[in-house]
Amino acid sequence: MKIGIFSTYDHSGAGLAAVKINSALKKSGIKSNLYVNIKKNKNSIILKKGLLNDLLFHIKFYLSKLITIIFCFKKAKNGFVSLDLFNTNYSKIINSLNLDLIQINWINNFLSIEDISKIKQPLIWRLSDMWPFVGIEHFTDENKWNKNITINQKIFDLDFITWKKKKKLLKKKIYIISPSKWLAKKARKSFLMRNRNITVIPTPIDPRIYSFQINNKKHKDIPKNKFIVLFSAKYLYEKRKGLEYFGKVTKILNDLYPNKIHFVTVGKYNIEALNLFPKNTTHFGLLNNEKKIVKIYNSSDIFFLLSTKDNLPQTALEAVMCGLPLISFNIGGVKEVIKNNFNGNILKNTSKLEVKRIMDKYIYQKNYKKLKLKIHKDAVKKYSSNIVIKKYLKLYKSIMSNHLKNNYLN
Repeated sequence: MKIGIFSTYDHSGAGLAAVKINSALKKSGIKSNLYVNIKKNKNSIILKKGLLNDLLFHIKFYLSKLITIIFCFKKAKNGFVSLDLFNTNYSKIINSLNLDLIQINWINNFLSIEDISKIKQPLIWRLSDMWPFVGIEHFTDENKWNKNITINQKIFDLDFITWKKKKKLLKKKIYIISPSKWLAKKARKSFLMRNRNITVIPTPIDPRIYSFQINNKKHKDIPKNKFIVLFSAKYLYEKRKGLEYFGKVTKILNDLYPNKIHFVTVGKYNIEALNLFPKNTTHFGLLNNEKKIVKIYNSSDIFFLLSTKDNLPQTALEAVMCGLPLISFNIGGVKEVIKNNFNGNILKNTSKLEVKRIMDKYIYQKNYKKLKLKIHKDAVKKYSSNIVIKKYLKLYKSIMSNHLKNNYLN
């Protein structure tokens, strides 16, 4: 079986998920390759090389940004959006690769919707967010996408135009994978994916990389005698990642436990985000070095995930794999990970009383190493790459069996 995984990037968020899936498939003996448009990982393959291709990508990317500002500013202000303005001819290359099965991940600014419709091989769409079944937004609370939209579209209603393209595409038989039950439920409620059989499979995490290191020495830039609270997101300044709560939560923790806490952040930040964190904070910025990231996880005591909208961030899975208790609002797929008072807690609100109720358990924990080890062992059973990839292989074999059967009958 030859698998082709397609992702715009091989870094950050969905791109890293594609890398993890591809790596786990290879380790299980499957012939798998990850094809990308922008390459940073040595094991990825650029689908179409050349300076002209790079130039066209950036021209289309910035042109889309300009059009977004002009016509979709309100939507973009509330969160990340992706248009589908430019058709590509990558389907010709994909169809010539002699692959048995195609899996597309986050493909915005890489494969156009029309291009996807021309792929001949059996096709899987692995959801990273809500974009595949709504309009131009990646996360939205709008319910209009749960019904068939029959209004006359405006000339520049890019939201509806993009949705209509997906409606046409999804007449094609496409298998759907969701990394969380939450996102699968959202997809099943949508008009575009209401009749789809959606398989829930989390992102595989390699336990040989993301692991609790019982004799770990703390990172040199992290204090040894403090309780370390970690915050991590690609864009810390993104509103949905909890920007409005960083300052409030860190102030409450400093007030409740004076001189006991030290904060650590991993991810891109701007002046606004920087000013929300107190002086007792170490900022590492955006990291692409897994060893350093794991070192920081193992140097921390607890992970706060304050997103207001999210699917199931890999940071949450990586954190529990490294034995970190996870504190999060009751949102998205994160709530599927947390077992209250075992591997973390659901934060009902950011009041001083609520934060104290949860944090006292961890601040005054007598045997923290034992707690971390329990969390790690539980996570390995659920998210370890060798466990998760079996679910992928089971689905792949089922799809290939159905495909061969249909070809035989035809």
